[in-house]
Amino acid sequence: MRNVAVLTNGLAKAVSHPANHGTLGDSDIIYPDAEKNECAADVVTNLHPLNQVEQLGRHDRAMADHSRQSHDQTGGQRFLTTIMMTDAVNSTEMAARVGDENWRDVMNKHNAAAIRTVTQNGGTLIKFLGDGFLAMFQSPSSAIACAQQFQSEARAFALSVRAGIHSGECLRIANDVTGIALAITARVLNQAPGERVWVSSTVRDLVVGSELEFVKVGSRKLRGLPDEWTLYEVDG
Repeated sequence: MRNVAVLTNGLAKAVSHPANHGTLGDSDIIYPDAEKNECAADVVTNLHPLNQVEQLGRHDRAMADHSRQSHDQTGGQRFLTTIMMTDAVNSTEMAARVGDENWRDVMNKHNAAAIRTVTQNGGTLIKFLGDGFLAMFQSPSSAIACAQQFQSEARAFALSVRAGIHSGECLRIANDVTGIALAITARVLNQAPGERVWVSSTVRDLVVGSELEFVKVGSRKLRGLPDEWTLYEVDG
């Protein structure tokens, strides 16, 4: 079995699919109308936030259980998760070099790979952020595995990608996710150089005992946040 995204009533949902079904193409999106499968990569760029790209399974159930137990005074629901943000390195220069049409093809492949890798690692793709994306996972190790897999797939279409990962509580209001944890993740991403996966010390502490290895980057001042934060680079 493998996970793919099925477009149903405007929603892209990850589901298990027999491996012997056949070739689905770069996007791995199946439409109820088979004739539309050829257009899957184009539709990827139009997918939007949380209510449209959802990973079915343990992560959503766990998030829902936690959410019912913790409510913010604003009416939102707080839940603990691991957040990953990505960014294409030197994307403006690449877009100028290859031209608009070719860059559109690169972004279609980028978005399809994002859906595929997040789904395969049990995460939830929240939304695309220009030439990057925001996703959340039930565990830090799953987020790291996704980041590394996505980087590997992006190299196939000559795209260099960096990633930032942090674990913390977020606030879910209606169909959006907010909270200081997202800001921390964004700041970690901004510190990371090209082709690297950087994580907060929180992530590193949570995966102690795993086979993951890290290189200590050191303490950094993250813009807009108090104190200094110790950051790590995923090794390998």
